[in-house]
Amino acid sequence: MFEERLRAQLPLAADRILHRVRETRGGTLYDPRFGVRGRGQGPYAASIEALFQTSARRLGLSTGCADAQTVTCASFNSRAPASPTG
Repeated sequence: MFEERLRAQLPLAADRILHRVRETRGGTLYDPRFGVRGRGQGPYAASIEALFQTSARRLGLSTGCADAQTVTCASFNSRAPASPTG
């Protein structure tokens, strides 16, 4: 489904995007294993992580304080806590 929608919306860039996704996923588009599917591997994934960390620091999202929560790419892959009202 992802590939179909990508090709429909971005036909000229689809091959390049799919290549990058495969590059960060060990040659496949999807890995269903828990804890693996939300992470990438390799040099391209490392550069995305470095860019994310730099941007988070620049925006003040990562303070480095012992009592502050550090923002990571992985923190966006988890579910939001359930609301106390339901």
